Amino acid sequence: MAGAFALIAACVAGLIVHLVPLLVDRGLSPGSAAAIAGGIGLAALVGRATSGWLLDRWHPPLLAAGVVLLPALAALCLLGAGRQASWVAALLIGLAAGAEIDLLAYLNGWCFGLRDSARIHGWLVGGFCLGSALGPPLAGWVRDATGSYREALIGAVALLMLAGVSLLGLRRVAGVPSAGPRSGRRQSVDRLEKRGQVGT
Repeated sequence: MAGAFALIAACVAGLIVHLVPLLVDRGLSPGSAAAIAGGIGLAALVGRATSGWLLDRWHPPLLAAGVVLLPALAALCLLGAGRQASWVAALLIGLAAGAEIDLLAYLNGWCFGLRDSARIHGWLVGGFCLGSALGPPLAGWVRDATGSYREALIGAVALLMLAGVSLLGLRRVAGVPSAGPRSGRRQSVDRLEKRGQVGT
């Protein structure tokens, strides 16, 4: 899981950092490119607000794989040359950027439970930060070496597909209780009621 989120972070960070220069390469003015990139921030707010709501209702690995599709689709949009496709790409990148760290935290608890949660979370976030640090310079190196962002975008799609497939295969560690609408405090109250310690 740490490797999957490192790949996701590398690709999303690379797309965010290089979106404006990529669009300028395509002939847009710096102002127009920056306006499109501004859509990332707005979409990130939506992604952050909705990811938690969806995690309470969808199978977490399935939702995680779906979120990984967003930046992959954004990279495919950026392989085209249209302004509308660039707007779509910016919004997809923002949605993924808003949801990715929430998914990481939720999947940590979903897979491993509370035991060693902080230590595992530290490793996961460490991998995420490493990916975020390496993605932008690697994309820039590919751009300088090839003269365009095409190869970097194709590589991002491939890496994101790999990450999505690996997240789709996540399973719970044995002994971790199922999550659901009657989880957390409600489950604790239910156990106490069965023992006769809480009045009905």
